[in-house]
Amino acid sequence: MSERTAVDRGAEDHDEGLGRNPVGLVFRHVFQERLTEMLPPAARVLDLGCGTGEDALFLAGRGYRVLGLDPAPARIEVAREKARRSGLPADRLRFEVTVAEEVGKPLWDHGPFDAAYSGFGALNGADLVAVGEGLRRVLGAGAPLLLSLLGPHP
Repeated sequence: MSERTAVDRGAEDHDEGLGRNPVGLVFRHVFQERLTEMLPPAARVLDLGCGTGEDALFLAGRGYRVLGLDPAPARIEVAREKARRSGLPADRLRFEVTVAEEVGKPLWDHGPFDAAYSGFGALNGADLVAVGEGLRRVLGAGAPLLLSLLGPHP
C-alpha cells in the first residue's frame, strides 16, 4: 500500500480521532494562537500539509485568505466539503492536492504569500531543502513562517 493510500484511508475519521485527543486539542489551540499572533491583518497565507483544513478554516473565519495544500486527495476533499459547509466567502479558502516540495516550482503561480505555516508534523519526511527553496520563491520579503516538526518526544 502506498503512503498516499494509507493517508487517504484515514481522512474521514481524522478529525474525529484528533478532536477527542486532549493533547491534540491543546496543541491545536497553542498552534492557532501563535499563528494569529504572527500574521499581519488580512494576510494571504499558505498552509503546507493542511490535512482536512482545520487550521485553514480557523484562519479564514478570522479574515485571512488561505491556500491549503496536502498530498492526500481524500483529505483535500474533506477540507473542501468543510469549506462549503462553513458559509465562509469562497475567496478566503482554497485547497489543492500538492506535495510541499512542489511549492515554488516554475509553473506554480499562486504566490506571493504574506505568511506560511505547517503544523502537526505535516512536513515530517519531506525534503525540507526543497520546501525551503519553494517557500523562498512564493513568500514576500520578511514573511513569517511557523513550522511544527514532530520529534521523538512530544
